[in-house]
Amino acid sequence: MRKETAKGKVKKSKLTIRTIKKTEYAILSEFLYHAIFLPPEAEPLSREVLDKPEISIYIDGFGGKKDCGVVAIQDGKPVGAAWAWVIPAFGYIDDKTPELAISVLPEYRGQGIGTKLLKRLFDELAGKGYKQTSLSVQKNNPAFRLYQRLGYKIVSENEEDYIMLRSLKNEMQAIGVGLGLSLGVAIGAALDAFNGEGHMWLSIGIALGMAIGSSWYVVDKTKKK
Repeated sequence: MRKETAKGKVKKSKLTIRTIKKTEYAILSEFLYHAIFLPPEAEPLSREVLDKPEISIYIDGFGGKKDCGVVAIQDGKPVGAAWAWVIPAFGYIDDKTPELAISVLPEYRGQGIGTKLLKRLFDELAGKGYKQTSLSVQKNNPAFRLYQRLGYKIVSENEEDYIMLRSLKNEMQAIGVGLGLSLGVAIGAALDAFNGEGHMWLSIGIALGMAIGSSWYVVDKTKKK
């Protein structure tokens, strides 16, 4: 809901980023339409563009156990979405690398919503065991700079597009640290009640978490060689 301020200006409600619900999968077609980049001077595309196989592939069948999607909610409605899953589309790398799609409604752009969506999506992808994520972006699309800033790197290109790849190593390490910290706190609290050495187990838990997060990444790189 929007609220009027004392000066009569419209104040937007708090932004919420969360996992997309199954009942919301249908809205991805709207965000896919807005994800199609057009130069400022270009005429709006017909909605029929969503029927093209190379476009519809980004949403047709989305919702599997390994698929990830997040939405931004503001003013009581979804204003942005980011999702990723393994599909043979423009940014395809291999069958273990989900490709990203992201869009924010035009009137909500320039507020950092895209950045927040991507950071949340990276966490969810890492949580499902993915080691990296890809995307395809037109070379004259301003979003290219956002992707670079958030860690995507160019791995190939053609006349019009860049294919970019981002490692999820940092997110996976964070998950490992979180698990190790939780374990360390639990063990430390129990032992501290008996011998007052809980701090030692907390340190061990953090170290264990870092080792787990790092090992996921290292093992995956070894398999690819």
